[in-house]
Amino acid sequence: MPKYSIIITSGKLSDLEGLNRHVLEEAEGSIGMAMIYTLVSCMEDWLSKNCKSMEDAKASKKESTENKEVPISLRGGPVTRESFAVWNEKYLGELWQAAMLRDKKIAEAGPSKLTGRQLFEHNKALVTSDATYGDEADIVVNEVLFEGLDDLEVDDFEYDDESE
Repeated sequence: MPKYSIIITSGKLSDLEGLNRHVLEEAEGSIGMAMIYTLVSCMEDWLSKNCKSMEDAKASKKESTENKEVPISLRGGPVTRESFAVWNEKYLGELWQAAMLRDKKIAEAGPSKLTGRQLFEHNKALVTSDATYGDEADIVVNEVLFEGLDDLEVDDFEYDDESE
């Protein structure tokens, strides 16, 4: 009888000996017959039975941990106008303190950079300072880069008359 090894494709089997024992019993009962299909279905049955029991154990453990946790909605008492007013006053006080702390840090950091609008409002000369950038008199052309272009002919390039 040929020996077939059991290969674990994914996951982990903690009871590999039990599976081997179950498959060997089935193989001994099927000696002299074609048994691959029988052994595979035997393994599937064993795995489904044992995996269900492991899944049930995990589910019951998860259920017990969920029951231990108290939902947020059940903590404390019901919200009344008075309890909300107390909480809201405390919350707004915390927000105000956080805003004051932030403003204090900004003031301690010193003056920050001015925005573009503030720059133009403080220095009127900036309004006309960029007006000369559009003049072509400042452009310098390097003619050396264009020296070899006189010898070029239009026929040197592939030109498709049908595309126009």
